Amino acid sequence: MPVKMILDQGRVPLRIYTDEMEPTALQQLGNIARLDLVHHHVVGMPDEFLGIGATVGAVIPTRGRSSPLRWGWISAVAQLP
Repeated sequence: MPVKMILDQGRVPLRIYTDEMEPTALQQLGNIARLDLVHHHVVGMPDEFLGIGATVGAVIPTRGRSSPLRWGWISAVAQLP
């Protein structure tokens, strides 16, 4: 699958693998790309959508750290009573 866009919106680039993405999800990816824990790049996939804390369907590589609950749907489930 070819990269459709490469955007420099943060500390690391965004590699987007779709032509269409929700503007809110793209903004959230830009916010994630500014975090110190992110290593090399952030990937936006075709099935991606806005999540709670992080974009669902994103690939967020880290180095030397673990990121529990980084996926939006997991964060949402963790908040259920």
